Amino acid sequence: MADAQTAKYAFTLTVDEVKDLGLDIVGNPTITHTTGTDSGTLTAATTVPVTKTYSDTISLAVGAAALDLTSLPGPESTTITFDGLKVQLVKIVATEGNVGPITFVTAGANGYNLFGTDNASAEQIEIQAGGVLMMYHVNLAEDVDATHKAVTITGTGTDSFSIILVAG
Repeated sequence: MADAQTAKYAFTLTVDEVKDLGLDIVGNPTITHTTGTDSGTLTAATTVPVTKTYSDTISLAVGAAALDLTSLPGPESTTITFDGLKVQLVKIVATEGNVGPITFVTAGANGYNLFGTDNASAEQIEIQAGGVLMMYHVNLAEDVDATHKAVTITGTGTDSFSIILVAG
């Protein structure tokens, strides 16, 4: 039996704001800010397919690390490759005790833009200690290949982060 992936995602943010209007007889009104919940389940058979998953907790070595999306360490000494696939979902959690932020950038050589659709852009994202980033690319990221595969990560000392990447 081949490996099977089922990726369940949910993005929601709701903020209840109580306006202090200084009213004596009636309560202060509550305003709810939300864009609703965006959620779903992806498999190899969905319109946005998922067929491979990588997850790890990575500690920087002297403030640096790199991801090669064609050669990721897998379970039991295996290698996971996203070659020919698109990164569909990304979740990164910077460890709360980190000294500083962790920065993810399209590598200079064979760079892959983990956060957008155009590998020609040198986009970067900085995640503060304790911060969380989650993205859903809706099958619009570019394919991983030999010339679009590398992500450079920088930070402070041995700061760390957890990452899950889902591709299809």
